[in-house]
Amino acid sequence: MTANADGHGVYAGGDARIEGGDLRLETEGDGLYVEGALFLSGGAMEVSAGGGAGTASPTASYFDDFFGYDPFEFFFGDGFYGGYEGYGDAPAARGHDAVSAAEIRMEGGSLVLDASGDGLRADGAMTMTGGALSIACGEDGLRAGGDLNVSGGVIWVDECEAGLSGANVAVENAEVSIVSARAGVQALSERGGDVRVLEGTKLTIAAGGDGISAGADVYLAGGETNLWCSGRDGAPLNAAGEVFADGGTLIAAGRGDSAAIAEDSAQHVLRARSNGTLREGARVVVENESGEAVFSFAPENDFSRLLLTSPALMQGETYTLYVEGEALGMATVDGAETYFRGDFTDERDERNGRDEQRDEDDGREAQPPMESGAERI
Repeated sequence: MTANADGHGVYAGGDARIEGGDLRLETEGDGLYVEGALFLSGGAMEVSAGGGAGTASPTASYFDDFFGYDPFEFFFGDGFYGGYEGYGDAPAARGHDAVSAAEIRMEGGSLVLDASGDGLRADGAMTMTGGALSIACGEDGLRAGGDLNVSGGVIWVDECEAGLSGANVAVENAEVSIVSARAGVQALSERGGDVRVLEGTKLTIAAGGDGISAGADVYLAGGETNLWCSGRDGAPLNAAGEVFADGGTLIAAGRGDSAAIAEDSAQHVLRARSNGTLREGARVVVENESGEAVFSFAPENDFSRLLLTSPALMQGETYTLYVEGEALGMATVDGAETYFRGDFTDERDERNGRDEQRDEDDGREAQPPMESGAERI
């Protein structure tokens, strides 16, 4: 079925179910609009809504690409023109969604979505257990007013403001790749909002803002997660609460500091803070005392912060950080998180330097630095 429409492409006043067949929609309004619940278990759907992602209002990505920052935010703050939502007190009109329903459950099928608004939007809960999604949109890739749970399938979001957004977000046994102007994954609700990355997940995010942003806690409990954050203040892990590193592998690079690691995390975390900005594509290797590579990667963005965790990190073992073959720092794991020392800015050393200068000014002998397991790079 193929349809072109000035308004909604397909409208359902109650529930809707798609189990097979082909559906192609090109609309000025929403592509598929369902008042009730939408069930997807098969078939192929291709939807272009509201002119597609290219017709969305300019966002942070435009300014960041051109200037390296948003000049309005830099000089006047977010409040000057209501952030990226609209100028003055008037919010920008929302774009049109490719697929919108009160609740969405996807068990199979293939969807290619291009929208000026959200790709897949549910006013309530959204659940995905299988199928494939390819999305380019002007707002959020997948947006749920309730919880967003992905426990299977493949998701590619090539253009968006935020990739996955919900009151709470959980990803398990799925492959997810996101390119976003703001956060890759975000969870926010009246109770905070948690993000959980669980077993079997392969999550890759290239974000202009935060990699993962949570109103409460972030739980890393399995899988492989790569976070590349290119924004000036973008933090790979931004949580109002704590980050629990309980399983899986995380490689994260950005220019903003990530949230604190919970002391009772099951895994150890290594942090690095460079004196200056390191360029995208620089080969980074972390070796253990035996010379074995525990991490090896090339960030897809300029960076000055690294955050690494893996089941392979061991208490008391010393690790060496190499960038383009040059040893730049060492860290001996001690506790939940340990900072590399070496050719880096060390917050503790900076603080001690200021203390020593004050002691010299007072004519007192400088005191030796205090030992700490949390060594900051």
